[in-house]
Amino acid sequence: MSKLSKMSKGRNNNLDIIRLLAALGVIYSHAYPLCVGNYTGELAATLTRNRMSVGSIAVSTFFILSGFLITKSFERTPHLASYLKARFFRIVPPVLIVILIGAFIIGPLCTSLPYKEYFRHTATWNYIKNLNMKFEYGTLPGVFESHHNQGINSSLWTLTYEVAFYIFIAIIGSLKLIKKKEYSIGFFILSTYLYLHKETIFTTSILWFSPHFLKNFVYLGMFFTIGMIYYCYRDYIELTVRGFIIACFALVLGLKLIEPNLAFALFGSYIIICLAFNGKIIFNKISNYGDFSYGIYLFAFPIQQIYIMIFKGSIHPLLNFILTTITVIPIAYISWHFIEKKCLQLKNKNFLALSQKLKKTTS
Repeated sequence: MSKLSKMSKGRNNNLDIIRLLAALGVIYSHAYPLCVGNYTGELAATLTRNRMSVGSIAVSTFFILSGFLITKSFERTPHLASYLKARFFRIVPPVLIVILIGAFIIGPLCTSLPYKEYFRHTATWNYIKNLNMKFEYGTLPGVFESHHNQGINSSLWTLTYEVAFYIFIAIIGSLKLIKKKEYSIGFFILSTYLYLHKETIFTTSILWFSPHFLKNFVYLGMFFTIGMIYYCYRDYIELTVRGFIIACFALVLGLKLIEPNLAFALFGSYIIICLAFNGKIIFNKISNYGDFSYGIYLFAFPIQQIYIMIFKGSIHPLLNFILTTITVIPIAYISWHFIEKKCLQLKNKNFLALSQKLKKTTS
């Protein structure tokens, strides 16, 4: 019996390779609108008549896995403070670095403005405000102005929702709702309903949440909450070759008959979970080198923009993808080993005890 609960134990899985391929898929997909202004020629967009893209599939995959893993992380973390600290050190420090690199290295090197004017410009300092994780400011003055997309790092928008779901799990976990499995199904049904009716439901702001935020939240919520379902029902879900084949056929059929993102949430999620926790075909040796997906995600977009600038806007999307991949993987390696990995080690530090010890030594 290949129960998900058994297959997902330990580190013998394909999570790192799937996240790596998803991160590269985002680069590939972004290359088309960045280089030519649309998705013409992009594989998934062509096959689905622009209903989906490789990038949207990759993002959905990230959130399916995130729903599974973050729910698991909360259940295995003894205290809420420990959970929040772990999430903070995984996400925030690398984002801080990439934002500062964008504002103070990429911006000055790529801007068409004189340095003094660049640093006096309000947009430069507004860009730093992205540290609040809302990512409301996407451009820098005089940078990439002639490009189809003038953004410095437009990929970062999904981090707002990743953090929102971390908080969501913290809230429902604190209320003991994760232990009540049926709630995960309820959250998925609610997200799906709101997503399918988002244009009529979210016409004005609700509390301090804009319609734009709410639409994206329920869209990504479909994938995150179905990841939660797989974790909550892991003792009942079997991963089989037959199930995998049926899910593949159901996905192809579903993409034609129902809303494509809903089809991917329903059937693609089983495919992703099967691939992640397959007990026979394992690519876990890639973990020996590190988890590069987050570093690729953080640094790839500005690198793509720089190559477009170097080629003066005349670069084929596939060449942009290849050059960016070659460039970003070493950067992601450095990011993992010298930034992300070291930041993750801080989650186990007792900062309160450390500060008290420091006070004693200085008094």
